[in-house]
Amino acid sequence: MNAAKLKSFLGMLIEEKCTQVFPLIWGPTGAGKTSIIFQLGKQYGYNAVSIGCESITDPADFRGAIFNEMDMDSNGKMRNIMKYSMPELIKKMEDEPTILFFDEIIRTPPQSQNAIMSAFTAERRLGVFKIPESTFVCAAANPGGDNYFGNELDMAQVNRFIHISYAPSRIEILEHLGNKYISLLEDSKSGACNGVLSYFESTPDAMHIPLLPNPVRDRMRSCGRSVEGAMYLTALLLKTEMFDDIGLEVIEGLCGEHAQGIYQSVKNNYETPILFADLMSGKGSEKLDSWVGKATKVGLLSATLRNFSKAVAGNVPEWSKLTKECIKKPEVLEPLAECLAKFPADILRKYVKEIPDVGNKVLAEMVRNSGKATQYPNQAAFVDIMVSLRTMEERLQKEISDLKQK
Repeated sequence: MNAAKLKSFLGMLIEEKCTQVFPLIWGPTGAGKTSIIFQLGKQYGYNAVSIGCESITDPADFRGAIFNEMDMDSNGKMRNIMKYSMPELIKKMEDEPTILFFDEIIRTPPQSQNAIMSAFTAERRLGVFKIPESTFVCAAANPGGDNYFGNELDMAQVNRFIHISYAPSRIEILEHLGNKYISLLEDSKSGACNGVLSYFESTPDAMHIPLLPNPVRDRMRSCGRSVEGAMYLTALLLKTEMFDDIGLEVIEGLCGEHAQGIYQSVKNNYETPILFADLMSGKGSEKLDSWVGKATKVGLLSATLRNFSKAVAGNVPEWSKLTKECIKKPEVLEPLAECLAKFPADILRKYVKEIPDVGNKVLAEMVRNSGKATQYPNQAAFVDIMVSLRTMEERLQKEISDLKQK
Protein backbone atom coordinates (compact mmCIF):
# COMPACT_ATOMS: atom_id res chain seq x y z
CA MET A 1 0.00 0.00 0.00
CA ASN A 2 1.47 3.37 -0.98
CA ALA A 3 1.21 6.58 1.05
CA ALA A 4 -1.93 7.90 -0.65
CA LYS A 5 -3.81 4.61 -0.19
CA LEU A 6 -2.67 4.32 3.44
CA LYS A 7 -3.96 7.80 4.26
CA SER A 8 -7.27 7.09 2.54
CA PHE A 9 -7.74 3.78 4.37
CA LEU A 10 -6.85 5.10 7.82
CA GLY A 11 -8.93 8.21 7.16
CA MET A 12 -11.94 6.02 6.40
CA LEU A 13 -11.48 4.08 9.67
CA ILE A 14 -11.19 7.32 11.67
CA GLU A 15 -14.15 8.96 9.98
CA GLU A 16 -16.33 5.87 10.52
CA LYS A 17 -15.15 5.62 14.16
CA CYS A 18 -13.95 2.02 13.88
CA THR A 19 -13.00 1.19 17.47
CA GLN A 20 -12.64 -2.59 17.12
CA VAL A 21 -10.17 -2.54 14.24
CA PHE A 22 -6.46 -2.20 14.92
CA PRO A 23 -4.19 -1.44 11.94
CA LEU A 24 -0.53 -2.46 12.27
CA ILE A 25 1.50 -0.61 9.63
CA TRP A 26 4.64 -2.45 8.55
CA GLY A 27 6.92 0.00 6.77
CA PRO A 28 10.51 1.19 6.34
CA THR A 29 12.18 3.50 8.80
CA GLY A 30 11.95 7.20 8.08
CA ALA A 31 9.24 6.81 5.43
CA GLY A 32 6.68 9.03 7.13
CA LYS A 33 4.45 6.64 9.10
CA THR A 34 4.30 8.93 12.13
CA SER A 35 3.86 12.02 9.96
CA ILE A 36 0.87 10.44 8.24
CA ILE A 37 -0.76 9.84 11.64
CA PHE A 38 -0.27 13.49 12.64
CA GLN A 39 -1.56 14.69 9.27
CA LEU A 40 -4.70 12.60 9.73
CA GLY A 41 -5.15 13.95 13.26
CA LYS A 42 -5.05 17.50 11.93
CA GLN A 43 -7.37 16.63 9.05
CA TYR A 44 -10.06 15.02 11.22
CA GLY A 45 -9.72 17.19 14.33
CA TYR A 46 -8.06 14.54 16.51
CA ASN A 47 -5.21 14.96 18.95
CA ALA A 48 -2.48 12.59 17.72
CA VAL A 49 -0.32 10.92 20.38
CA SER A 50 2.70 8.87 19.29
CA ILE A 51 4.25 6.47 21.79
CA GLY A 52 7.68 4.96 21.14
CA CYS A 53 7.17 1.45 22.50
CA GLU A 54 10.86 0.65 22.82
CA SER A 55 11.19 3.34 25.50
CA ILE A 56 8.31 2.07 27.67
CA THR A 57 10.15 0.17 30.40
CA ASP A 58 7.61 0.55 33.18
CA PRO A 59 4.09 -0.87 32.76
CA ALA A 60 2.91 1.71 35.30
CA ASP A 61 3.12 4.27 32.51
CA PHE A 62 -0.06 2.65 31.18
CA ARG A 63 -1.77 0.94 34.08
CA GLY A 64 -1.13 3.81 36.51
CA ALA A 65 0.81 3.90 39.74
CA ILE A 66 -0.34 1.73 42.65
CA PHE A 67 -1.67 3.45 45.76
CA ASN A 68 -3.54 2.29 48.87
CA GLU A 69 -6.92 3.59 49.97
CA MET A 70 -8.90 2.84 53.13
CA ASP A 71 -12.45 1.59 52.59
CA MET A 72 -15.23 0.07 54.68
CA ASP A 73 -16.35 -3.49 53.94
CA SER A 74 -19.90 -4.86 54.27
CA ASN A 75 -19.32 -5.65 57.96
CA GLY A 76 -18.40 -2.09 58.74
CA LYS A 77 -14.70 -2.80 59.15
CA MET A 78 -12.01 -0.60 57.57
CA ARG A 79 -9.79 -2.29 55.04
CA ASN A 80 -6.84 -1.31 52.89
CA ILE A 81 -7.57 -1.48 49.13
CA MET A 82 -4.92 -1.33 46.42
CA LYS A 83 -5.88 0.89 43.49
CA TYR A 84 -4.28 2.34 40.39
CA SER A 85 -4.08 6.06 39.70
CA MET A 86 -5.39 7.09 36.30
CA PRO A 87 -2.46 7.70 33.90
CA GLU A 88 -2.20 11.19 32.42
CA LEU A 89 -2.56 9.67 28.96
CA ILE A 90 -6.04 8.35 29.77
CA LYS A 91 -7.09 11.71 31.22
CA LYS A 92 -6.07 13.48 28.02
CA MET A 93 -7.92 10.97 25.85
CA GLU A 94 -11.10 11.58 27.83
CA ASP A 95 -10.88 15.30 27.12
CA GLU A 96 -10.67 15.14 23.31
CA PRO A 97 -10.82 12.66 20.40
CA THR A 98 -7.39 11.07 20.05
CA ILE A 99 -5.39 8.93 17.64
CA LEU A 100 -3.27 6.69 19.89
CA PHE A 101 -0.31 5.51 17.82
CA PHE A 102 2.07 2.85 19.15
CA ASP A 103 5.29 3.08 17.15
CA GLU A 104 8.01 0.37 17.05
CA ILE A 105 5.55 -2.01 18.68
CA ILE A 106 7.67 -5.12 18.16
CA ARG A 107 10.46 -3.50 20.17
CA THR A 108 8.38 -3.26 23.33
CA PRO A 109 10.38 -4.49 26.35
CA PRO A 110 8.98 -7.80 27.68
CA GLN A 111 7.91 -6.28 31.01
CA SER A 112 5.66 -3.79 29.18
CA GLN A 113 4.41 -6.06 26.39
CA ASN A 114 1.16 -7.16 28.08
CA ALA A 115 0.30 -3.62 29.19
CA ILE A 116 0.50 -2.39 25.60
CA MET A 117 -1.15 -5.39 23.97
CA SER A 118 -4.26 -5.03 26.13
CA ALA A 119 -5.06 -1.91 24.10
CA PHE A 120 -5.54 -4.11 21.02
CA THR A 121 -8.41 -6.22 22.33
CA ALA A 122 -12.17 -5.91 22.33
CA GLU A 123 -11.92 -4.48 25.87
CA ARG A 124 -9.48 -1.77 24.66
CA ARG A 125 -7.74 -1.29 27.99
CA LEU A 126 -4.51 0.16 29.31
CA GLY A 127 -4.06 -1.55 32.63
CA VAL A 128 -7.42 -1.37 34.46
CA PHE A 129 -8.57 1.71 32.55
CA LYS A 130 -10.72 1.54 29.45
CA ILE A 131 -9.63 3.54 26.45
CA PRO A 132 -12.35 6.10 25.55
CA GLU A 133 -14.56 5.22 22.58
CA SER A 134 -13.51 8.44 20.84
CA THR A 135 -9.91 7.15 20.62
CA PHE A 136 -8.63 5.49 17.44
CA VAL A 137 -5.86 2.97 18.22
CA CYS A 138 -3.22 1.88 15.71
CA ALA A 139 0.41 0.74 15.62
CA ALA A 140 3.46 0.56 13.39
CA ALA A 141 6.63 -1.49 13.12
CA ASN A 142 9.64 -1.80 10.86
CA PRO A 143 9.89 -5.13 9.04
CA GLY A 144 12.60 -7.51 10.19
CA GLY A 145 15.89 -7.62 8.34
CA ASP A 146 17.97 -4.73 7.05
CA ASN A 147 19.74 -4.71 10.43
CA TYR A 148 16.48 -4.08 12.27
CA PHE A 149 15.78 -6.31 15.25
CA GLY A 150 12.59 -6.78 17.22
CA ASN A 151 10.55 -9.26 19.24
CA GLU A 152 8.33 -11.53 17.19
CA LEU A 153 4.63 -11.35 17.98
CA ASP A 154 3.01 -14.63 18.98
CA MET A 155 0.04 -15.91 16.98
CA ALA A 156 -2.55 -14.58 19.45
CA GLN A 157 -1.03 -11.11 19.16
CA VAL A 158 -0.67 -11.33 15.38
CA ASN A 159 -4.39 -12.06 15.03
CA ARG A 160 -5.37 -8.86 16.82
CA PHE A 161 -4.28 -6.64 13.92
CA ILE A 162 -5.04 -5.73 10.36
CA HIS A 163 -1.55 -6.01 8.88
CA ILE A 164 -0.77 -3.32 6.31
CA SER A 165 2.36 -3.50 4.18
CA TYR A 166 3.27 0.14 3.67
CA ALA A 167 5.61 0.55 0.71
CA PRO A 168 5.86 4.20 -0.34
CA SER A 169 7.59 4.95 -3.59
CA ARG A 170 10.83 6.89 -3.62
CA ILE A 171 9.03 9.90 -5.09
CA GLU A 172 6.36 9.77 -2.38
CA ILE A 173 9.02 9.82 0.33
CA LEU A 174 10.77 12.78 -1.27
CA GLU A 175 7.49 14.65 -1.75
CA HIS A 176 6.60 13.99 1.88
CA LEU A 177 9.96 15.35 3.07
CA GLY A 178 9.69 18.36 0.78
CA ASN A 179 6.21 19.23 2.04
CA LYS A 180 7.29 18.67 5.63
CA TYR A 181 10.35 20.92 5.54
CA ILE A 182 10.24 23.43 2.72
CA SER A 183 6.88 24.86 3.72
CA LEU A 184 8.19 25.44 7.25
CA LEU A 185 11.67 26.79 6.59
CA GLU A 186 12.97 30.18 5.57
CA ASP A 187 13.91 30.51 1.94
CA SER A 188 17.64 30.18 2.56
CA LYS A 189 17.08 26.81 4.19
CA SER A 190 14.57 25.79 1.54
CA GLY A 191 17.28 26.26 -1.06
CA ALA A 192 19.45 23.76 0.78
CA CYS A 193 16.59 21.29 1.11
CA ASN A 194 15.83 21.59 -2.61
CA GLY A 195 19.44 20.76 -3.35
CA VAL A 196 19.27 17.53 -1.36
CA LEU A 197 15.90 16.54 -2.81
CA SER A 198 16.92 17.27 -6.39
CA TYR A 199 19.88 14.90 -6.04
CA PHE A 200 17.77 11.99 -4.81
CA GLU A 201 15.10 12.68 -7.41
CA SER A 202 17.68 12.40 -10.18
CA THR A 203 19.66 9.48 -8.67
CA PRO A 204 17.28 6.57 -7.94
CA ASP A 205 20.05 4.18 -6.91
CA ALA A 206 21.10 6.49 -4.06
CA MET A 207 18.04 5.62 -2.01
CA HIS A 208 17.43 2.40 -0.09
CA ILE A 209 13.78 1.58 0.60
CA PRO A 210 12.95 -1.72 2.34
CA LEU A 211 9.93 -3.55 0.89
CA LEU A 212 10.70 -2.19 -2.58
CA PRO A 213 13.00 -3.79 -5.17
CA ASN A 214 16.62 -3.08 -4.32
CA PRO A 215 19.02 -4.79 -6.73
CA VAL A 216 22.15 -3.44 -5.02
CA ARG A 217 22.35 -4.03 -1.26
CA ASP A 218 26.09 -4.16 -0.67
CA ARG A 219 26.61 -0.40 -0.58
CA MET A 220 25.57 2.20 1.96
CA ARG A 221 22.50 3.97 0.64
CA SER A 222 20.15 6.54 2.13
CA CYS A 223 16.79 5.86 3.72
CA GLY A 224 14.10 8.50 4.23
CA ARG A 225 15.47 9.41 7.66
CA SER A 226 18.98 10.07 6.37
CA VAL A 227 17.59 12.22 3.54
CA GLU A 228 15.67 14.18 6.15
CA GLY A 229 18.81 14.57 8.26
CA ALA A 230 20.78 15.78 5.24
CA MET A 231 18.13 18.40 4.49
CA TYR A 232 18.12 19.72 8.03
CA LEU A 233 21.88 19.79 8.54
CA THR A 234 22.77 21.33 5.18
CA ALA A 235 20.30 24.15 5.91
CA LEU A 236 21.86 24.64 9.33
CA LEU A 237 25.42 24.58 7.99
CA LEU A 238 24.58 27.13 5.30
CA LYS A 239 22.97 29.40 7.86
CA THR A 240 26.05 29.27 10.11
CA GLU A 241 28.44 29.55 7.12
CA MET A 242 30.04 26.19 7.89
CA PHE A 243 28.81 24.31 4.83
CA ASP A 244 31.91 24.87 2.69
CA ASP A 245 34.20 23.67 5.49
CA ILE A 246 32.51 20.55 6.82
CA GLY A 247 29.38 20.03 4.72
CA LEU A 248 30.83 17.14 2.72
CA GLU A 249 31.97 15.27 5.83
CA VAL A 250 28.63 15.74 7.58
CA ILE A 251 26.67 14.50 4.57
CA GLU A 252 29.04 11.56 4.19
CA GLY A 253 28.23 10.52 7.76
CA LEU A 254 24.54 10.45 6.83
CA CYS A 255 24.47 9.27 3.24
CA GLY A 256 27.71 7.43 2.61
CA GLU A 257 29.17 7.15 -0.85
CA HIS A 258 26.71 9.57 -2.46
CA ALA A 259 27.83 12.47 -0.26
CA GLN A 260 29.88 14.18 -2.99
CA GLY A 261 26.94 14.29 -5.38
CA ILE A 262 24.56 15.60 -2.69
CA TYR A 263 27.11 18.22 -1.61
CA GLN A 264 27.54 19.48 -5.16
CA SER A 265 23.78 19.49 -5.74
CA VAL A 266 23.28 21.70 -2.69
CA LYS A 267 25.99 24.11 -3.87
CA ASN A 268 24.53 24.19 -7.39
CA ASN A 269 21.06 24.87 -6.02
CA TYR A 270 22.12 27.42 -3.46
CA GLU A 271 25.00 29.17 -5.21
CA THR A 272 22.98 30.38 -8.18
CA PRO A 273 21.46 33.79 -8.93
CA ILE A 274 18.03 34.36 -7.44
CA LEU A 275 15.27 33.63 -9.92
CA PHE A 276 13.25 36.48 -11.32
CA ALA A 277 10.06 34.91 -9.93
CA ASP A 278 11.62 34.67 -6.46
CA LEU A 279 12.46 38.38 -6.50
CA MET A 280 8.93 39.19 -7.57
CA SER A 281 7.39 37.09 -4.81
CA GLY A 282 9.90 38.01 -2.10
CA LYS A 283 11.12 34.43 -1.74
CA GLY A 284 14.68 35.55 -2.41
CA SER A 285 14.72 37.75 0.69
CA GLU A 286 16.38 35.25 3.03
CA LYS A 287 19.04 34.35 0.50
CA LEU A 288 19.85 38.05 0.04
CA ASP A 289 20.27 38.40 3.80
CA SER A 290 22.93 35.69 3.71
CA TRP A 291 24.71 37.18 0.67
CA VAL A 292 24.91 40.89 1.41
CA GLY A 293 28.21 42.00 2.91
CA LYS A 294 30.20 39.05 1.58
CA ALA A 295 32.73 39.74 -1.14
CA THR A 296 32.37 36.18 -2.47
CA LYS A 297 28.69 36.83 -3.24
CA VAL A 298 29.11 40.04 -5.28
CA GLY A 299 29.04 38.06 -8.52
CA LEU A 300 25.81 36.34 -7.53
CA LEU A 301 24.21 39.64 -6.53
CA SER A 302 25.20 41.25 -9.85
CA ALA A 303 24.01 38.22 -11.83
CA THR A 304 20.65 38.32 -10.03
CA LEU A 305 20.05 41.96 -10.94
CA ARG A 306 21.36 41.41 -14.45
CA ASN A 307 18.80 38.63 -14.99
CA PHE A 308 16.12 40.82 -13.42
CA SER A 309 16.89 43.65 -15.82
CA LYS A 310 16.79 41.29 -18.80
CA ALA A 311 13.43 39.87 -17.72
CA VAL A 312 11.98 43.37 -17.39
CA ALA A 313 13.38 44.34 -20.78
CA GLY A 314 11.70 41.32 -22.28
CA ASN A 315 8.43 42.28 -20.57
CA VAL A 316 7.92 38.70 -19.46
CA PRO A 317 4.31 37.73 -18.56
CA GLU A 318 4.97 37.99 -14.81
CA TRP A 319 6.21 41.55 -15.18
CA SER A 320 3.39 42.53 -17.52
CA LYS A 321 0.88 41.16 -15.00
CA LEU A 322 2.54 43.04 -12.13
CA THR A 323 2.50 46.28 -14.13
CA LYS A 324 -1.27 46.02 -14.50
CA GLU A 325 -1.98 44.84 -10.95
CA CYS A 326 0.15 47.37 -9.07
CA ILE A 327 -2.05 50.31 -10.06
CA LYS A 328 -5.13 48.80 -8.41
CA LYS A 329 -3.30 46.88 -5.67
CA PRO A 330 -0.10 48.72 -4.64
CA GLU A 331 0.61 46.09 -1.98
CA VAL A 332 1.67 43.58 -4.66
CA LEU A 333 4.89 45.58 -5.06
CA GLU A 334 5.94 45.11 -1.42
CA PRO A 335 7.73 41.73 -1.87
CA LEU A 336 9.77 42.97 -4.84
CA ALA A 337 10.64 46.23 -3.07
CA GLU A 338 11.77 44.29 0.01
CA CYS A 339 14.20 42.27 -2.11
CA LEU A 340 15.53 45.20 -4.13
CA ALA A 341 16.16 47.27 -1.00
CA LYS A 342 18.54 44.58 0.30
CA PHE A 343 21.03 44.81 -2.57
CA PRO A 344 24.25 46.79 -2.04
CA ALA A 345 23.55 50.36 -3.10
CA ASP A 346 26.24 50.57 -5.79
CA ILE A 347 25.12 47.37 -7.52
CA LEU A 348 21.47 48.32 -7.22
CA ARG A 349 21.99 51.77 -8.76
CA LYS A 350 23.97 50.34 -11.66
CA TYR A 351 21.31 47.87 -12.75
CA VAL A 352 18.23 49.94 -11.94
CA LYS A 353 19.61 52.61 -14.27
CA GLU A 354 19.71 49.95 -16.99
CA ILE A 355 16.06 48.99 -16.56
CA PRO A 356 14.33 49.96 -19.81
CA ASP A 357 11.19 52.06 -20.16
CA VAL A 358 8.95 49.03 -19.76
CA GLY A 359 9.99 48.93 -16.09
CA ASN A 360 9.50 52.60 -15.35
CA LYS A 361 5.77 52.27 -14.70
CA VAL A 362 6.37 49.96 -11.77
CA LEU A 363 9.18 52.15 -10.39
CA ALA A 364 6.95 55.20 -10.75
CA GLU A 365 4.23 53.43 -8.76
CA MET A 366 6.74 52.68 -6.00
CA VAL A 367 7.69 56.36 -5.86
CA ARG A 368 4.00 57.26 -5.65
CA ASN A 369 3.38 54.71 -2.87
CA SER A 370 6.48 55.67 -0.90
CA GLY A 371 4.61 58.62 0.56
CA LYS A 372 2.60 56.10 2.58
CA ALA A 373 5.52 54.60 4.47
CA THR A 374 3.34 53.04 7.17
CA GLN A 375 1.23 51.23 4.61
CA TYR A 376 4.02 50.38 2.15
CA PRO A 377 7.28 50.30 4.18
CA ASN A 378 9.31 48.26 1.70
CA GLN A 379 8.54 50.55 -1.22
CA ALA A 380 9.38 53.58 0.92
CA ALA A 381 12.73 52.02 1.92
CA PHE A 382 13.59 51.20 -1.70
CA VAL A 383 12.74 54.71 -2.92
CA ASP A 384 14.77 56.26 -0.08
CA ILE A 385 17.81 54.29 -1.23
CA MET A 386 17.33 55.32 -4.84
CA VAL A 387 16.83 59.00 -3.91
CA SER A 388 19.94 59.04 -1.72
CA LEU A 389 21.95 57.39 -4.48
CA ARG A 390 20.70 59.86 -7.04
CA THR A 391 21.44 62.78 -4.73
CA MET A 392 24.94 61.45 -4.14
CA GLU A 393 25.47 60.92 -7.85
CA GLU A 394 24.28 64.46 -8.68
CA ARG A 395 26.55 65.91 -5.96
CA LEU A 396 29.53 64.02 -7.31
CA GLN A 397 28.79 65.17 -10.84
CA LYS A 398 28.57 68.77 -9.64
CA GLU A 399 31.89 68.45 -7.79
CA ILE A 400 33.53 66.97 -10.88
CA SER A 401 32.08 69.79 -13.00
CA ASP A 402 33.36 72.41 -10.53
CA LEU A 403 36.82 70.88 -10.53
CA LYS A 404 36.93 70.94 -14.31
CA GLN A 405 35.94 74.64 -14.39
CA LYS A 406 38.76 75.47 -12.01
